[in-house]
Amino acid sequence: MLTCAPASEMILLAIWPSTTAFCMRSSSLHRLVCAWPALHILLLTLLCGLAAWHLLPPASQIWWLQENGPVEGATAALFGLLALAGLFWRPLHSTRITWFAVCTLCAAAGAREMDWHIRWTGKSIIKISYYLGDAPWAHKLLAFIALSLTALCVIYLLWRYGLQLWRAFLLGKPFARTVATLFATLVLTKIMDRSVNLLIQDFGVAIAPSTAMLVSMLEETCEMSLPFMVALAVWQNWRAHRV
Repeated sequence: MLTCAPASEMILLAIWPSTTAFCMRSSSLHRLVCAWPALHILLLTLLCGLAAWHLLPPASQIWWLQENGPVEGATAALFGLLALAGLFWRPLHSTRITWFAVCTLCAAAGAREMDWHIRWTGKSIIKISYYLGDAPWAHKLLAFIALSLTALCVIYLLWRYGLQLWRAFLLGKPFARTVATLFATLVLTKIMDRSVNLLIQDFGVAIAPSTAMLVSMLEETCEMSLPFMVALAVWQNWRAHRV
């Protein structure tokens, strides 16, 4: 059974007061967080993950973080709700194809979080080996259509709004900052997802079980912030076009 190492707890107790005091004293950090509302969401989820790792017993941590468990299920459900809500409401300034792309990506993110593509096909449809394997051709065709549709949505949004988004980011627009935070969080979660296995398998680094559990907890809670950032970005963009 996994146990939280005393050394890890000492590190947490040591850095927590100094970090809190720094955040309270630093006016520049306060202004940064206020100017980037998405950071509120990210920091809150990180604190929730840190608190859960520190307070919950190892058995409870494993239960919360299991595949298709409560945390992953909540993240997938939030993405699904966003996609479903998009069927009944669309901002007037948004074109139908843009809104379709956004809703499709939300649905794809929810399905990916629950590994529905693996449940249906038995293997990740993102890997080329799946299409070269012995899976039924009907499954391969549907998987390719779903994957191509998702990729086309990403390409369209980048082609249609990429430059506009970059200019808006340089001007400090709230919507652009939220989208930038969303992309940065995506990269952060992927790094955390691969870091422990990479260090153990490729570099032979010994990782304490409590440290691996902390990384997993932070990764899953960070992923839960993504649908909230999507909702925030949509609201900020809608509000900006109302003015």
